[in-house]
Amino acid sequence: MQRILGRGRDSLIAELRRAHPEAFNRPYGADSGLRLEGVLEGGEMGRVLIIDTTRVTVANCQIACKDEHCGNDWSPIAKPQPLTGQFWNKVVDRVRGQVPKVRVTYEHTICQHCDDAPCVKACSEKAIYKRPDGIVIIDPTVCRGSHNCIEACPYPGVIFFNEDLQIAQKCTFCAHLLDQGWSETRCSEVCPTGAFTFGDEDEPRMKELIAQAEVLRPELGTKPRVYYIGLPRMFVAGCVYDPEADEILEGALVTLTPAGSAGGAAVPVNDGLSGGLAGPTLGRPARSPQPPPGPRLPTSSGTSG
Repeated sequence: MQRILGRGRDSLIAELRRAHPEAFNRPYGADSGLRLEGVLEGGEMGRVLIIDTTRVTVANCQIACKDEHCGNDWSPIAKPQPLTGQFWNKVVDRVRGQVPKVRVTYEHTICQHCDDAPCVKACSEKAIYKRPDGIVIIDPTVCRGSHNCIEACPYPGVIFFNEDLQIAQKCTFCAHLLDQGWSETRCSEVCPTGAFTFGDEDEPRMKELIAQAEVLRPELGTKPRVYYIGLPRMFVAGCVYDPEADEILEGALVTLTPAGSAGGAAVPVNDGLSGGLAGPTLGRPARSPQPPPGPRLPTSSGTSG
């Protein structure tokens, strides 16, 4: 399948082939010895992906991933992705709340390329390895389809099983392109809103963004290489009603107390919509806060979990 979304790929590869012919005559993989993009033996910089969820509005990344991997065999990095049933890179829209207080967020699922990856430990065939640049690869020439990695991964919907090939598959951070000299993944290359930023973690621009970002489920200790900015929080919406005065209160200060908590969070009522009352909800459920005694807060709450 010919790529339809790349910008100047053929000319780039031709230029690299002329400049580094030896690199294109070597195999890919953990033992290939292939080192491009200034990555040095013994002191390699780790690749990271930063996703700003506040800028995710289109699915170019999802389409580009399909364009790159469906019908293309990049062994030993990846076998072809099926046309249906798998999305190694997927935009998920979440509708939370109830009319008229509704929030829609666009979230993103992808392999987290963990430094302490449960899938690597669980693979009985030793088909999963971490490259020196931090990218986790399932070698399709070694995988025998044990399903262990899928069961071990704590992030749902990022490792898939190819029934036809009888192997596990997932995002590769387009390692085959990075090994050819690319500095971007296909998803970061085609993103028109700047939601995806890919690069080396030691770069100043990446350090700046990482300082603003967070990882999914940090309590697991898996040390993901995918960071998120603007993860959706649980929100509470509604109006404060005073039954004695039989009226809606404006400018009231409401204290919300989560179940099982002694403290509470004071939330000023403005447009009837407030946010930031709980931690990131992508990938895990969150409990709805319970209203305190007194004037009741009819709530329409929702989580992205």
